[in-house]
Amino acid sequence: MATWNSNFRLMFSAYSRPYISQYNKKIDCADLALACLVDFAFDHNLPLRFKYYSNGWKWIKLNRRIHDREKFKSIILLNLGALNVIDNTTKVELPSARSGDLIMTKHDAYMGHTRVIYDITFNSTQNDYWVVWYQGTLPPVIPVRFEDYFENIDNVYGNSPRRWAFDQFNGRTVRARHSNDRPILRDKDKKTPSVEKVPI
Repeated sequence: MATWNSNFRLMFSAYSRPYISQYNKKIDCADLALACLVDFAFDHNLPLRFKYYSNGWKWIKLNRRIHDREKFKSIILLNLGALNVIDNTTKVELPSARSGDLIMTKHDAYMGHTRVIYDITFNSTQNDYWVVWYQGTLPPVIPVRFEDYFENIDNVYGNSPRRWAFDQFNGRTVRARHSNDRPILRDKDKKTPSVEKVPI
């Protein structure tokens, strides 16, 4: 199996642009980011392992002996939401942000929002970064394009973009923190089961 080296990380950034801009099915915000990641990982035989918090940290790991692409994607999209995306990403400084990175919002202990960056450029006149992003929403829609200066985007988690935790996917130990000692459920709806019930 390959690993998420620097080349694959840059390839993922390039891959994300046509993926999110040409995605033609209805989808919610977190699922768009997750689906892009899972499809790229399967295309290039890369590992994935997602952590979630439920009375301690637990993991959903890609095991190709039992998971094909559609089975694993359905597990991830059904059970993980925007707050889980936050838990499986790391802060990136604004000048280093690129396509495929995420701009996250945490509304409360159960609800969040995910924006997938398509393009980001610095405008010296405004002294700010012009961001183009795509997002789904609830109810699901075909991804919609938005653009604005970064400082105008409301309620950005950590006031910075975030990037998938590629070192974590490679199996390296990442110090985990979470402020809520309770299960993190999908922000899709209240009928979805807890990630504790996910088969791995």
